[in-house]
Amino acid sequence: MRLDRKNENRLSVNPVMVSALIRKDGTITSAGEWHYTFVGKNSGLPFYDFLPLADGNLLAATIQKTLSDPGYPDMPKGEVLLELITDLDNREGNTYSGVYLCLVATDDTENGEPLARIYYSDLAGVSGTIERYTYNMAKYRYFMSMRNDIFFEYNTDTGNFTLYKYFNGNCFKIADMDLDEYISGIQERHIGDNHAYRGEMEQIVSYLKNKERNFSMNVQYSLPGGEKRSAKLMGGVVPRYDNIVAGIYSSNNRASDEPYYMTAGARDPGTGLLNKRAVTEYIIDMLPTLSDKTAWLIMIDIDDFKNVNDNFGHAFGDEVISYVADSLMSVMDARGFVGRFGGDEFMVFVYGVPTREALKNMLKALHKKIALKYDGKFRLTLSEGVSQYPVDGKEIDTLFAKADKALYIAKEKGKNRHIIYDEKLHGGIEGDHMESQAVSYAISRDKKREFITSLVLGLSQKGIEYLVRNRNLQRDIRTVFDLDGFSVIGEQGMEALLTEGKYVLEDFHPDEMVTFDFTGFTHMGGDDHTYVLNNVETIRDSNPMMYERLKKFEISACVVCATFSGDTPRAIVSFDVFNRIRKWSQSDIDMMSILGNLAGALLMEKENR
Repeated sequence: MRLDRKNENRLSVNPVMVSALIRKDGTITSAGEWHYTFVGKNSGLPFYDFLPLADGNLLAATIQKTLSDPGYPDMPKGEVLLELITDLDNREGNTYSGVYLCLVATDDTENGEPLARIYYSDLAGVSGTIERYTYNMAKYRYFMSMRNDIFFEYNTDTGNFTLYKYFNGNCFKIADMDLDEYISGIQERHIGDNHAYRGEMEQIVSYLKNKERNFSMNVQYSLPGGEKRSAKLMGGVVPRYDNIVAGIYSSNNRASDEPYYMTAGARDPGTGLLNKRAVTEYIIDMLPTLSDKTAWLIMIDIDDFKNVNDNFGHAFGDEVISYVADSLMSVMDARGFVGRFGGDEFMVFVYGVPTREALKNMLKALHKKIALKYDGKFRLTLSEGVSQYPVDGKEIDTLFAKADKALYIAKEKGKNRHIIYDEKLHGGIEGDHMESQAVSYAISRDKKREFITSLVLGLSQKGIEYLVRNRNLQRDIRTVFDLDGFSVIGEQGMEALLTEGKYVLEDFHPDEMVTFDFTGFTHMGGDDHTYVLNNVETIRDSNPMMYERLKKFEISACVVCATFSGDTPRAIVSFDVFNRIRKWSQSDIDMMSILGNLAGALLMEKENR
């Protein structure tokens, strides 16, 4: 059903409507998270396919005619092109009836091609109600951010007690736990005027549990060192919700009571986000309050940001960083918080997204939101590495290391994507020789090339002993290339000159491991005799002897460099991964090949003397 508008030709844009940018062929190039959740696996279909046939044909004809019009780019932004009351069917069994749909002109483009914008929602009355609630919620969050107070609430049905404060319209939780557990912890920390303080705490608990309509009281207490503190509490039962008691805690010593992340100095001056120290400390404080609720630590990096600074200048680079920061805050909303980790890196902690699919939809909406911002100038993309609490760990160091490793993998796979850490696919995190395992996974290709160049120079000057006798260097090789094992095998009895890593057999017999039958393996190698095995299962039939020996050592993927004399292997250098599939990047293969072939040649040279 088409709507005819006699007196208006502009859309009063409702911010709670679903908004999407649509191409001439009817496919959506960017939309809100709700859209991707609704259409699910069918997100690649033309939008017309989700409408009844007649409405879909009308929308298709309007879009194709309008976007093909040479005068379209000059049409006023927001000009209404079509309005419908229609149905939406996501082709997966879910249908929304009575949907208001509006097509408007926009100045957005993709690769220089014009786009139109679609807004859709349920009927206008419902949208208006949601809009008012959304507006009021944003407004009061902003007002609460101006207060230097801590807010509390107690749920009499569940016994849960929450303390929180607002910054820039976002809620920061200080405590979220059982009331009795919280009071017990407070009493352990504040032991000064014990009797009086315990009496005050008992009075507060009585107000909360008895659902006192209105209360106000001053609290006096001492810190363990004897320093006096005072605070005022005001609260009462929330109207219409008599199971919630809420109020304000105002400390007269706030400056010294506040953790760092609640101070003005915790803000990054360029973006207004929490700085590195603040976001880290806040996560540390928040993790114990989550119990076993799902949360996500996300490391985000702007792809090729150096090129942005080099091509457009640092002032424009700062604008890009600010835009990404604003976009992260917008997409995150009240489900988590964002910090600037440094330069073009961000750390995001999400505790309001319960499933992987919901997280993927959130990240998809983020990517779509930023992709067209600088269309025609350059394409803005992000890479993300994600770890999951409590599955991947309950300490920030572990979560950070795994998220950072996933970010590195996202970069290696071509950028503009997210990787959610999976130990079976991506391997464990081991902290040993290098400064930090998390740092090692963020090693850039340039840094790897520098490392290999230095190693090659050392081998050329000092021979194979430079590698064989240098345990630290062997550990660095494992760390740089994310290996579980590294071995160098000589010809004489196929003797293991070195093995670095925790190979499964304590009594290491290299002749059991590397009596290679290369006849079934050579199709994976080039002229330089570098053999790449991403998954040992692929040689089960073609090379059963080698398959069994690799499986015996739990080697599931490897890059093997063999040095031959005629048809006989004289030296073997093996870069190994245990119990996980590994997709090697071509740059890593090239660098391991250089190292492996040089080490093999030097080993042969030594044995020929």
